[in-house]
Amino acid sequence: MRVSTLQSFESNRMAMINSSALMNKAMGEMNVKVSQAKDAPADIAQITMLKKSIAENDQYSKNIDAIGLRLGEGETHLKRFDDALSKYVEIMDRAANGTTNSDDLKAFSEEINQLLYEVATTANSRAANGEYIFGGAVTDQAPFDLVYDTGGRIIGATYVGDANQQQMVTGTGTSVGTTWDGSAVFSDGAGNSLLDHMMATRDRLATGINLDETELAQYKADADAFNENALVSVNRLALDQASVSRQSAQFNAFDEMYRGQLSSLQDADLVEVSLKIKQFEQLQLANMGVVQTGINMTNQFLQMF
Repeated sequence: MRVSTLQSFESNRMAMINSSALMNKAMGEMNVKVSQAKDAPADIAQITMLKKSIAENDQYSKNIDAIGLRLGEGETHLKRFDDALSKYVEIMDRAANGTTNSDDLKAFSEEINQLLYEVATTANSRAANGEYIFGGAVTDQAPFDLVYDTGGRIIGATYVGDANQQQMVTGTGTSVGTTWDGSAVFSDGAGNSLLDHMMATRDRLATGINLDETELAQYKADADAFNENALVSVNRLALDQASVSRQSAQFNAFDEMYRGQLSSLQDADLVEVSLKIKQFEQLQLANMGVVQTGINMTNQFLQMF
């Protein structure tokens, strides 16, 4: 009886030791996970990188939204400009058909004068935030200094902007211009001013004197050149819009991916900690049972003496 009891006591004592060791190990692992999971070099580096990428992505997305609005404004103004130029080309086509008289030419002159106002207004247009769009990097003053006669007709136009562009970053190493060089947009692509050309054409037709074939051909060719350059500007803007749209879609995809990875990392930590706590609770209950059994065995052992 005594030997059996002693053996049981020793067996129970060893079980208590083993259970305590397992519980201490679980406690240590749990504490390490809770206190050091965010400090683990690999985890913290990846989490930091993801948070940085998300912040950068958010900023780029905001920039792209702002660029999209500015390009939309530019598209509206350039479309109006292109429409005016198309009408200008039509007028020159009519003036060159060989059947016009003095009154027709004067009427064409008045039409061109109206188109000149439209083009000049477009050239000095502003964005919603008040900045001038076609002054290059100079956005706080009208890019074209217009001179009027006593009758309110435009008789002079000088470009006072610059040839640069205001840029907005859309990603690492990439940017998109949000302003345009008006001296290039409102020209024939070779440095000749559209506004000057329209004023000269208006004044020539206002005389009512017929143009010879060579003169008419030159005016029409010039009008076509200005129109083609306007189309180039419109197409470039459309390409920028397409590029910004693609980048916006990419950033949305990146944002979803980055946030998913970050959530996965953080959730994985919580799941592992919860698992360790559960294991500890189970071991603790088991250990309490072993301890209680040990107490009972000890009491029995002492009662033998």
